[in-house]
Amino acid sequence: MKTSFAHLEEGRLKTGPLATKEGERTGVFLIEDDSGVKTFLKADCGSMSGWESVHITSLQKTKEGITPILIDMISISAIKDMFWDQNETVVMFFSEDVDGVEKSPTVTLWKSKRQSYILPPKELFTPQEKPSNVIPLPTPSPEEKTP
Repeated sequence: MKTSFAHLEEGRLKTGPLATKEGERTGVFLIEDDSGVKTFLKADCGSMSGWESVHITSLQKTKEGITPILIDMISISAIKDMFWDQNETVVMFFSEDVDGVEKSPTVTLWKSKRQSYILPPKELFTPQEKPSNVIPLPTPSPEEKTP
């Protein structure tokens, strides 16, 4: 995890129950895109748990009120780069369904401070050439993005 979040300080929550002090490597940050989507980023440097993490929740104001929206992989990748260097591997876990635990619209990026990850060879997940048989996925309309 980066040693400084200076590039995010403008969006740090500095008042209220989730407030942290400027310069801390733990805290909640708010970023907003041009379309008004607000994304809350809760970062933890893992000093107590041994797991660095960033919890990502995006919300959009609609006529029905504030609703969570799904975040795309390009945005997740950009957020990863806000908190970790490009040579660091972080993961998302998809856990088993547990009775009584509600699914959340929050995506979490994780990195263990105790061990590194075994990764597949790069050629298995980074195509050397763009395959000719790939069909582009349709872009959902704004109505489809809202639950």
